[in-house]
Amino acid sequence: MTDTTETLVYSSDRPKHAPASLPVRVGAEFAGSFFVIFITLIVTGLLGPANNQIPGLMAIVAALTLAAAYGIAAIVFGKVSGGQINPAVTFAAALTARISWLDALLYIIAQLLGGAAAAAIAVFMAPTPITNTGFSSVGFIAHMANLYDQGTQQFLSLPTVYSNLTTFDMRWTIVLEVIAVLAIVATYLATSNHNGLATRKYGMAMAMAYGLGALVTYPFDHAGLNPARSTGIAIFAQIKGLTDPSPLKQLWVFWVTALLASAVAALVVIIHDSVHANDDAIYREIQFEEQNAPASETDKSSDNTAEQDSSDSAGGTTIIVEQADTGGSSENGNTDDAADGDAEGKPDSKS
Repeated sequence: MTDTTETLVYSSDRPKHAPASLPVRVGAEFAGSFFVIFITLIVTGLLGPANNQIPGLMAIVAALTLAAAYGIAAIVFGKVSGGQINPAVTFAAALTARISWLDALLYIIAQLLGGAAAAAIAVFMAPTPITNTGFSSVGFIAHMANLYDQGTQQFLSLPTVYSNLTTFDMRWTIVLEVIAVLAIVATYLATSNHNGLATRKYGMAMAMAYGLGALVTYPFDHAGLNPARSTGIAIFAQIKGLTDPSPLKQLWVFWVTALLASAVAALVVIIHDSVHANDDAIYREIQFEEQNAPASETDKSSDNTAEQDSSDSAGGTTIIVEQADTGGSSENGNTDDAADGDAEGKPDSKS
Protein backbone atom coordinates (compact mmCIF):
# COMPACT_ATOMS: atom_id res chain seq x y z
CA MET A 1 0.00 0.00 0.00
CA THR A 2 1.45 3.29 -1.05
CA ASP A 3 1.30 6.11 1.48
CA THR A 4 0.81 9.38 -0.30
CA THR A 5 1.49 12.54 1.66
CA GLU A 6 0.52 15.94 0.39
CA THR A 7 3.06 18.57 1.28
CA LEU A 8 2.07 22.20 1.42
CA VAL A 9 4.88 24.63 0.97
CA TYR A 10 4.49 28.12 2.33
CA SER A 11 7.03 30.53 1.02
CA SER A 12 8.19 33.44 3.13
CA ASP A 13 9.10 35.22 -0.05
CA ARG A 14 5.54 35.83 -1.13
CA PRO A 15 5.18 39.12 -2.95
CA LYS A 16 4.06 41.95 -0.75
CA HIS A 17 2.20 45.09 -1.67
CA ALA A 18 4.51 47.74 -2.98
CA PRO A 19 4.69 50.83 -0.79
CA ALA A 20 2.42 53.66 -1.84
CA SER A 21 3.91 56.46 -3.88
CA LEU A 22 4.71 59.78 -2.23
CA PRO A 23 1.71 61.64 -3.71
CA VAL A 24 -0.61 58.91 -2.45
CA ARG A 25 0.89 59.04 1.03
CA VAL A 26 0.69 62.82 1.16
CA GLY A 27 -2.91 62.64 -0.03
CA ALA A 28 -3.67 60.12 2.72
CA GLU A 29 -2.33 62.52 5.34
CA PHE A 30 -4.47 65.32 3.96
CA ALA A 31 -7.61 63.18 3.87
CA GLY A 32 -7.01 61.72 7.31
CA SER A 33 -6.35 65.12 8.86
CA PHE A 34 -9.45 66.61 7.26
CA PHE A 35 -11.64 63.76 8.49
CA VAL A 36 -10.37 63.76 12.07
CA ILE A 37 -10.28 67.52 12.57
CA PHE A 38 -13.64 68.16 10.91
CA ILE A 39 -15.38 65.58 13.11
CA THR A 40 -13.68 66.98 16.19
CA LEU A 41 -14.60 70.60 15.45
CA ILE A 42 -18.21 69.88 14.57
CA VAL A 43 -18.91 67.76 17.65
CA THR A 44 -17.14 70.04 20.13
CA GLY A 45 -18.49 73.19 18.52
CA LEU A 46 -22.12 72.10 18.49
CA LEU A 47 -22.18 70.38 21.87
CA GLY A 48 -19.74 72.64 23.70
CA PRO A 49 -22.32 75.18 24.86
CA ALA A 50 -24.32 72.36 26.43
CA ASN A 51 -21.61 71.93 29.04
CA ASN A 52 -23.37 74.44 31.29
CA GLN A 53 -26.36 72.09 31.41
CA ILE A 54 -24.38 68.92 32.18
CA PRO A 55 -20.99 69.79 33.71
CA GLY A 56 -18.20 67.53 32.52
CA LEU A 57 -20.23 66.24 29.58
CA MET A 58 -17.94 67.65 26.90
CA ALA A 59 -14.80 66.08 28.34
CA ILE A 60 -16.39 62.66 27.87
CA VAL A 61 -17.85 63.57 24.48
CA ALA A 62 -14.50 64.94 23.29
CA ALA A 63 -12.68 61.83 24.50
CA LEU A 64 -15.05 59.47 22.70
CA THR A 65 -15.07 61.62 19.56
CA LEU A 66 -11.30 61.86 19.28
CA ALA A 67 -10.86 58.18 20.09
CA ALA A 68 -13.28 57.14 17.36
CA ALA A 69 -12.04 59.62 14.75
CA TYR A 70 -8.32 58.98 15.23
CA GLY A 71 -8.86 55.24 15.56
CA ILE A 72 -10.75 55.04 12.27
CA ALA A 73 -8.21 57.23 10.47
CA ALA A 74 -5.33 55.14 11.84
CA ILE A 75 -6.92 51.93 10.59
CA VAL A 76 -7.82 53.34 7.16
CA PHE A 77 -4.58 55.20 6.43
CA GLY A 78 -2.16 53.30 8.66
CA LYS A 79 -0.94 51.01 5.88
CA VAL A 80 -0.71 53.86 3.36
CA SER A 81 1.19 56.66 5.11
CA GLY A 82 1.24 55.46 8.68
CA GLY A 83 -1.89 57.43 9.55
CA GLN A 84 0.16 60.00 11.45
CA ILE A 85 -2.30 62.90 10.99
CA ASN A 86 -0.37 65.01 13.49
CA PRO A 87 2.78 67.14 12.99
CA ALA A 88 4.05 66.02 16.39
CA VAL A 89 3.86 62.37 15.36
CA THR A 90 5.44 63.11 11.98
CA PHE A 91 8.27 65.04 13.63
CA ALA A 92 9.05 62.06 15.86
CA ALA A 93 8.91 59.71 12.87
CA ALA A 94 11.52 61.83 11.09
CA LEU A 95 13.75 62.09 14.18
CA THR A 96 13.78 58.31 14.56
CA ALA A 97 14.42 57.79 10.81
CA ARG A 98 11.12 56.05 10.18
CA ILE A 99 10.48 58.48 7.33
CA SER A 100 12.70 60.91 5.46
CA TRP A 101 12.74 64.60 6.25
CA LEU A 102 11.32 65.37 2.81
CA ASP A 103 8.39 63.06 3.49
CA ALA A 104 7.95 64.64 6.92
CA LEU A 105 7.83 68.14 5.45
CA LEU A 106 5.24 67.16 2.85
CA TYR A 107 3.21 65.24 5.45
CA ILE A 108 3.08 68.25 7.77
CA ILE A 109 2.04 70.57 4.94
CA ALA A 110 -0.72 68.12 4.00
CA GLN A 111 -1.85 67.89 7.63
CA LEU A 112 -2.01 71.66 7.98
CA LEU A 113 -3.95 72.02 4.73
CA GLY A 114 -6.35 69.28 5.81
CA GLY A 115 -6.86 70.98 9.15
CA ALA A 116 -7.39 74.36 7.51
CA ALA A 117 -9.95 72.95 5.09
CA ALA A 118 -11.80 71.27 7.94
CA ALA A 119 -11.76 74.46 10.01
CA ALA A 120 -13.01 76.58 7.11
CA ILE A 121 -16.02 74.33 6.55
CA ALA A 122 -16.72 73.97 10.27
CA VAL A 123 -16.67 77.74 10.83
CA PHE A 124 -18.88 78.23 7.79
CA MET A 125 -21.38 75.73 9.20
CA ALA A 126 -21.31 77.10 12.74
CA PRO A 127 -24.62 78.57 13.92
CA THR A 128 -24.86 82.26 14.63
CA PRO A 129 -24.21 82.97 18.32
CA ILE A 130 -27.37 83.43 20.32
CA THR A 131 -27.57 86.04 23.07
CA ASN A 132 -29.79 86.16 26.13
CA THR A 133 -29.61 82.38 26.48
CA GLY A 134 -27.53 79.96 28.43
CA PHE A 135 -25.02 79.87 25.59
CA SER A 136 -21.91 82.00 25.69
CA SER A 137 -22.01 85.16 23.61
CA VAL A 138 -18.56 84.22 22.29
CA GLY A 139 -20.34 81.72 20.10
CA PHE A 140 -19.90 78.18 18.96
CA ILE A 141 -16.56 78.90 17.30
CA ALA A 142 -14.89 79.60 20.63
CA HIS A 143 -15.71 76.05 21.72
CA MET A 144 -13.94 74.71 18.61
CA ALA A 145 -10.71 76.60 19.16
CA ASN A 146 -7.90 75.59 21.46
CA LEU A 147 -7.88 78.22 24.19
CA TYR A 148 -6.72 78.42 27.77
CA ASP A 149 -7.20 80.92 30.60
CA GLN A 150 -10.50 82.73 29.89
CA GLY A 151 -11.05 80.59 26.83
CA THR A 152 -11.42 77.34 28.75
CA GLN A 153 -14.55 75.23 28.53
CA GLN A 154 -15.67 76.13 32.04
CA PHE A 155 -15.26 79.86 31.56
CA LEU A 156 -17.04 79.91 28.20
CA SER A 157 -19.94 77.83 29.47
CA LEU A 158 -20.37 79.45 32.88
CA PRO A 159 -18.69 82.87 32.74
CA THR A 160 -20.71 84.26 35.64
CA VAL A 161 -19.47 81.46 37.88
CA TYR A 162 -15.84 81.28 36.80
CA SER A 163 -15.28 85.00 36.35
CA ASN A 164 -14.73 85.32 40.08
CA LEU A 165 -12.51 82.25 40.27
CA THR A 166 -8.95 81.56 39.21
CA THR A 167 -8.88 80.28 35.65
CA PHE A 168 -6.61 77.59 34.26
CA ASP A 169 -3.71 79.57 32.84
CA MET A 170 -0.91 78.68 30.45
CA ARG A 171 0.98 76.58 32.99
CA TRP A 172 -1.80 74.00 33.08
CA THR A 173 -1.89 73.84 29.30
CA ILE A 174 1.86 73.40 28.97
CA VAL A 175 2.13 70.60 31.51
CA LEU A 176 -0.96 68.67 30.42
CA GLU A 177 -0.33 69.05 26.69
CA VAL A 178 3.26 67.83 27.03
CA ILE A 179 2.15 64.78 28.99
CA ALA A 180 -0.72 63.95 26.64
CA VAL A 181 1.24 64.45 23.41
CA LEU A 182 4.17 62.51 24.87
CA ALA A 183 1.84 59.56 25.42
CA ILE A 184 0.43 59.85 21.89
CA VAL A 185 3.85 60.01 20.22
CA ALA A 186 5.18 57.17 22.36
CA THR A 187 2.19 55.06 21.35
CA TYR A 188 2.91 55.72 17.69
CA LEU A 189 6.59 54.82 18.05
CA ALA A 190 5.71 51.64 19.93
CA THR A 191 3.09 50.42 17.43
CA SER A 192 4.61 51.40 14.08
CA ASN A 193 7.17 49.62 11.92
CA HIS A 194 10.66 50.84 11.14
CA ASN A 195 9.28 52.36 7.92
CA GLY A 196 6.61 54.32 9.78
CA LEU A 197 3.64 52.19 8.76
CA ALA A 198 1.09 50.84 11.18
CA THR A 199 1.00 47.44 12.83
CA ARG A 200 -2.14 45.55 13.79
CA LYS A 201 -2.27 47.19 17.22
CA TYR A 202 -1.87 50.70 15.86
CA GLY A 203 -5.52 51.69 15.38
CA MET A 204 -6.74 50.62 18.80
CA ALA A 205 -3.64 51.95 20.57
CA MET A 206 -3.89 55.40 18.98
CA ALA A 207 -7.62 55.57 19.69
CA MET A 208 -6.96 54.95 23.37
CA ALA A 209 -4.07 57.45 23.48
CA TYR A 210 -6.09 60.26 21.91
CA GLY A 211 -9.17 59.43 23.95
CA LEU A 212 -7.32 59.59 27.26
CA GLY A 213 -5.45 62.70 26.16
CA ALA A 214 -8.70 64.47 25.30
CA LEU A 215 -10.31 63.42 28.56
CA VAL A 216 -7.48 65.03 30.52
CA THR A 217 -6.86 68.18 28.47
CA TYR A 218 -10.32 69.18 27.23
CA PRO A 219 -11.41 71.02 30.39
CA PHE A 220 -8.23 73.12 30.27
CA ASP A 221 -7.72 73.98 26.57
CA HIS A 222 -10.30 72.08 24.47
CA ALA A 223 -7.86 69.23 23.83
CA GLY A 224 -5.21 70.51 21.47
CA LEU A 225 -3.01 67.40 21.08
CA ASN A 226 -2.48 68.20 17.38
CA PRO A 227 -0.93 71.44 16.04
CA ALA A 228 -2.74 70.97 12.72
CA ARG A 229 -6.06 70.96 14.57
CA SER A 230 -5.07 74.05 16.59
CA THR A 231 -3.72 76.04 13.63
CA GLY A 232 -6.62 75.74 11.19
CA ILE A 233 -9.34 76.75 13.61
CA ALA A 234 -7.18 79.56 15.07
CA ILE A 235 -6.84 81.18 11.65
CA PHE A 236 -10.49 80.99 10.70
CA ALA A 237 -11.78 81.86 14.18
CA GLN A 238 -9.66 85.00 14.05
CA ILE A 239 -11.05 85.83 10.63
CA LYS A 240 -14.55 85.30 11.98
CA GLY A 241 -13.93 87.89 14.69
CA LEU A 242 -12.89 85.84 17.71
CA THR A 243 -10.21 88.07 19.22
CA ASP A 244 -10.85 87.94 22.96
CA PRO A 245 -9.46 85.51 23.79
CA SER A 246 -7.42 85.23 20.61
CA PRO A 247 -6.64 81.71 19.35
CA LEU A 248 -3.79 83.02 17.20
CA LYS A 249 -2.06 84.64 20.17
CA GLN A 250 -2.23 81.39 22.12
CA LEU A 251 -1.37 79.13 19.18
CA TRP A 252 2.38 79.05 19.85
CA VAL A 253 1.82 77.17 23.11
CA PHE A 254 0.24 74.22 21.31
CA TRP A 255 3.09 74.04 18.80
CA VAL A 256 5.87 74.29 21.38
CA THR A 257 4.37 71.71 23.72
CA ALA A 258 3.68 69.27 20.88
CA LEU A 259 7.16 69.49 19.36
CA LEU A 260 8.82 69.34 22.77
CA ALA A 261 6.93 66.19 23.71
CA SER A 262 7.70 64.71 20.30
CA ALA A 263 11.42 65.38 20.65
CA VAL A 264 11.54 63.86 24.14
CA ALA A 265 9.78 60.67 23.00
CA ALA A 266 12.03 60.38 19.94
CA LEU A 267 15.17 60.92 22.05
CA VAL A 268 14.18 58.09 24.37
CA VAL A 269 13.67 55.76 21.41
CA ILE A 270 16.98 56.79 19.83
CA ILE A 271 18.89 56.11 23.04
CA HIS A 272 17.08 52.80 23.51
CA ASP A 273 17.85 51.68 19.97
CA SER A 274 21.48 52.77 20.28
CA VAL A 275 22.01 50.81 23.50
CA HIS A 276 20.39 47.71 22.06
CA ALA A 277 22.40 48.04 18.85
CA ASN A 278 25.63 48.02 20.89
CA ASP A 279 24.39 45.04 22.88
CA ASP A 280 23.56 43.19 19.68
CA ALA A 281 26.97 43.96 18.23
CA ILE A 282 28.70 42.65 21.37
CA TYR A 283 26.50 39.55 21.35
CA ARG A 284 27.30 38.83 17.71
CA GLU A 285 31.01 39.27 18.38
CA ILE A 286 30.90 36.88 21.32
CA GLN A 287 28.86 34.39 19.32
CA PHE A 288 31.34 34.58 16.45
CA GLU A 289 34.27 33.94 18.79
CA GLU A 290 32.49 31.00 20.40
CA GLN A 291 31.73 29.45 17.04
CA ASN A 292 35.32 29.77 15.85
CA ALA A 293 37.12 29.02 19.11
CA PRO A 294 36.51 25.20 19.17
CA ALA A 295 37.87 24.75 15.67
CA SER A 296 41.07 26.63 16.38
CA GLU A 297 41.54 24.90 19.73
CA THR A 298 41.02 21.51 18.10
CA ASP A 299 43.58 22.30 15.42
CA LYS A 300 46.01 23.49 18.05
CA SER A 301 45.39 20.38 20.15
CA SER A 302 45.91 18.18 17.10
CA ASP A 303 49.17 19.93 16.31
CA ASN A 304 50.35 19.50 19.89
CA THR A 305 49.42 15.82 19.84
CA ALA A 306 51.25 15.29 16.58
CA GLU A 307 54.34 17.04 17.91
CA GLN A 308 54.20 14.98 21.12
CA ASP A 309 53.85 11.73 19.19
CA SER A 310 56.75 12.70 16.95
CA SER A 311 58.88 13.56 19.94
CA ASP A 312 57.98 10.32 21.74
CA SER A 313 58.73 8.30 18.64
CA ALA A 314 62.10 9.93 18.19
CA GLY A 315 62.98 9.45 21.85
CA GLY A 316 61.94 5.81 21.79
CA THR A 317 64.12 5.14 18.79
CA THR A 318 67.05 6.72 20.48
CA ILE A 319 66.51 4.67 23.61
CA ILE A 320 66.15 1.50 21.64
CA VAL A 321 69.31 2.21 19.72
CA GLU A 322 71.22 2.98 22.89
CA GLN A 323 69.97 -0.18 24.51
CA ALA A 324 70.92 -2.13 21.45
CA ASP A 325 74.37 -0.63 21.35
CA THR A 326 74.90 -1.17 25.05
CA GLY A 327 73.63 -4.66 24.93
CA GLY A 328 75.68 -5.48 21.88
CA SER A 329 78.82 -4.07 23.37
CA SER A 330 78.29 -5.98 26.60
CA GLU A 331 77.68 -9.23 24.88
CA ASN A 332 80.65 -8.80 22.58
CA GLY A 333 82.82 -7.87 25.54
CA ASN A 334 81.76 -10.90 27.50
CA THR A 335 82.36 -13.11 24.50
CA ASP A 336 85.77 -11.70 23.95
CA ASP A 337 86.63 -12.09 27.62
CA ALA A 338 85.41 -15.64 27.59
CA ALA A 339 87.41 -16.36 24.51
CA ASP A 340 90.49 -14.89 26.08
CA GLY A 341 89.90 -16.86 29.24
CA ASP A 342 89.49 -20.03 27.35
CA ALA A 343 92.54 -19.28 25.42
CA GLU A 344 94.54 -18.71 28.60
CA GLY A 345 93.10 -21.54 30.65
CA LYS A 346 93.08 -24.23 28.01
CA PRO A 347 96.49 -25.71 27.32
CA ASP A 348 97.67 -26.08 23.87
CA SER A 349 97.09 -29.56 22.77
CA LYS A 350 100.28 -29.63 20.87
CA SER A 351 102.25 -28.78 23.92
